[in-house]
Amino acid sequence: MDFPRESWELMKTLADADPAAPTACSQWTVHDLVAHLAAGAKENADLIEDALAGRPARRTKGFAEREAAFVAMPDAELRGELIRQSQRKLAAVQELSERGSDATYPFTGRPFSAALAYTHGRSEAAIHRWFYE
Repeated sequence: MDFPRESWELMKTLADADPAAPTACSQWTVHDLVAHLAAGAKENADLIEDALAGRPARRTKGFAEREAAFVAMPDAELRGELIRQSQRKLAAVQELSERGSDATYPFTGRPFSAALAYTHGRSEAAIHRWFYE
C-alpha cells in the first residue's frame, strides 16, 4: 500500500516548515503537529500489530501519553520517525486488509477495519495540512 495522496501533500507541506512555526491547531507548533502525527501512526501500528498477532486488546493511549516521547525528540529525528511510523502503519493496515473485511483492531473504543483506518489516515493528513497552511 502506498502513501495516500493526502499524506504526500502533507509531507511536502511540512518538509521545509520551521519546527517552531505556529499552526492553526491551538498552541501547536509544526514540531508538535509532527509529533502528533508520528505518535498517532505508531499507536495505530502497535494496535494493529497486536490484533494481527492475536494479542489481547488494550485501550488506545491518550494524546499526552503517546505524544510525550515524540515531542521531546530533536526535530530531524522526529521527522524520520514520522516516516518510519507511517510506513509501519501502512504495512499493518495492508496486512489487516488481507485478512478480509471482518478483520478489525480496537481504536478509541471501537473496532476499526483496514478501510476505516485508511480513511482516518487520509482525513488526518488532509485536516492537518489545512491547519498548517
